[in-house]
Amino acid sequence: MSVPPRVAIFLLFTSLITIVGAVEVRADVPTPVVTAVPRDAAGTPGRHHPFFATDIVLSNYGYVEEEFFFDGTASTYTTPEFGRNAEVRASGIPFRSRLLVRRPVQSARFNGVVIVEWLNVTNGYDTDVLWLYQKEFFLREGYAWVGVSVQDGGVSRPPNGIKVWNPDRYGTINLTGGGTVTDPSLNFDVFSQAGAAVRRVSQVLGGLKPRYVIAAGQSQSAGRMGPYVNSVHSRDPIYDAAFLTVSNQPMRTDLTIPVIKVLSETERTTSRSQPDSAKVRVWTVAGSTHSEQYSLLSRAAFLMRDLNLPAVDACETPARSRVEIRYVYNAAIDALVKWMSRGIEPPHAPALQFDTPEPPATPAVKRDEHGNALGGIRLAEIAVPTAKESAELCGLGGTHVPFDTATLNRLYPTHAAYVSKVTTAARANVQAGFQLPADAEQTIDTARRSIHGSQL
Repeated sequence: MSVPPRVAIFLLFTSLITIVGAVEVRADVPTPVVTAVPRDAAGTPGRHHPFFATDIVLSNYGYVEEEFFFDGTASTYTTPEFGRNAEVRASGIPFRSRLLVRRPVQSARFNGVVIVEWLNVTNGYDTDVLWLYQKEFFLREGYAWVGVSVQDGGVSRPPNGIKVWNPDRYGTINLTGGGTVTDPSLNFDVFSQAGAAVRRVSQVLGGLKPRYVIAAGQSQSAGRMGPYVNSVHSRDPIYDAAFLTVSNQPMRTDLTIPVIKVLSETERTTSRSQPDSAKVRVWTVAGSTHSEQYSLLSRAAFLMRDLNLPAVDACETPARSRVEIRYVYNAAIDALVKWMSRGIEPPHAPALQFDTPEPPATPAVKRDEHGNALGGIRLAEIAVPTAKESAELCGLGGTHVPFDTATLNRLYPTHAAYVSKVTTAARANVQAGFQLPADAEQTIDTARRSIHGSQL
């Protein structure tokens, strides 16, 4: 039986809608049940506010901070050979977790992109590391940010896990199937369902409609996100891209979502273990360290407020690099958005330079006359140095050893000469795609306000 042309076109059109809908709106990742968590103002007695609630007055920027529980059932997974998808080991395991949301109030302030951060539990409590690094950028550009409690190590571990910190508020969180799951593989479905909640439950973003949802993690969290993206997310995609920092997890070359990894000099041993591929970029920032000065200072206020802990460093050598790796983080997020929305591929970053052969030999980084690394992305702090910035000592923080007066006077005979060199370096990084214009202007302004070149 022949089909009239108009009917045929209609049937083809509706078939395409079905096909596109099946790709864009995945039904495989379940949608959890979301419940708002009441709160008091941060710092009020009883700790009835989100753990590590931001110390920024978000209303000044048209933003709000809210917290939610989300409940569902999850699966655990096998650990597959690299490059293969994981298989479900057990399913139907109940969980409860939380979402900490910082978002624009009005849609006019929202750029359509949500960063979903796998909260870091290295210290035994949930830490919103990437928010701390990138909050200026997120607020400036209109991103929504969502932090997710994914691992029980940040929830139940004494003395500062969030359940211990406030059992009345967080005591019902369950990331172990009531103690029946002893391996970490339940985390993967929890994180996937966090993405599903952001996409499908309008309450989470206050009615804002996301265009892109980016999975993000730093250090320990990125270490868990590597196998998640490779073996579980690849089964049932829910995120549009992934952003991993200071943890060089190997990534499959057949991924369907774009991934950018930003590494510091601390990860130099693994920084050349994987070349860029069609969907993966690896950017290494010379002179930066795994956890530098900005990382420590950015959390000082609520370390004291929520945990009565000072922000201190035990290293006796001048500690923690001052290289602003956060600016490269910002450029990477921006590059991911352009990659997804406009098909503009991010640049390939120059690699660090090494004295030793290719892996598996232990690498020795080539260094200039000042002891700073050669190669890599060279922000102004390295391109126009005033100190030795190194990851060789003081653990993950590295060192910052200022040049002596004679060296500074020789390098920068006038303040104007110093500012000019910083301006050139910062704008070159903008041109190369490793720094955003607004961040470059901050770098230049910092140089203008410095005393370098003043011939002390």
